[in-house]
Amino acid sequence: MSAEDELTRAVSAAFIDYETARRELLSVLGPISPDELDEVVSMAEEFGARYSRARIEAAPDEYGIDVGRLGSEELGDQVELRLRAYIEANYNLDGAVAELEQYHAEHGRPSHQRTIAFHGEFPVVDLQNMTVTFPGHRSEPLVLQEGSGPDEPERRRPRDRGRSR
Repeated sequence: MSAEDELTRAVSAAFIDYETARRELLSVLGPISPDELDEVVSMAEEFGARYSRARIEAAPDEYGIDVGRLGSEELGDQVELRLRAYIEANYNLDGAVAELEQYHAEHGRPSHQRTIAFHGEFPVVDLQNMTVTFPGHRSEPLVLQEGSGPDEPERRRPRDRGRSR
């Protein structure tokens, strides 16, 4: 078996794990729309499972989750556990795709085109033309925007210290 075949199989196995983790997360969250699920998993990827659990428990209706569904601590624990499993599966899928892309780059594929894993899809990002193409869709402009994290308290130094040298 060639190195490319092994890397392709690794991507396939990681994708199956990813789909399983996503399906198990959905089974705990209940019936929510694909957009709401993407919002939940994006939050978990950026801020972690514990923070996401707290946000979901504080305002489940903001994420399309039935308010009565998260009444028990045990269910909250399951949400956090499934979010952690999703994050890990997504991380592994990203890594497997990156390794395959590195192989392709080393064997002649243009370096400005890269396939990435994004919510279970594999769009091609073209950094020369600044486009992204999802499988089965037309190219669209690539928009790179820095996200915003949770509010952090402003850090200030205590002013009661002197300014002596």
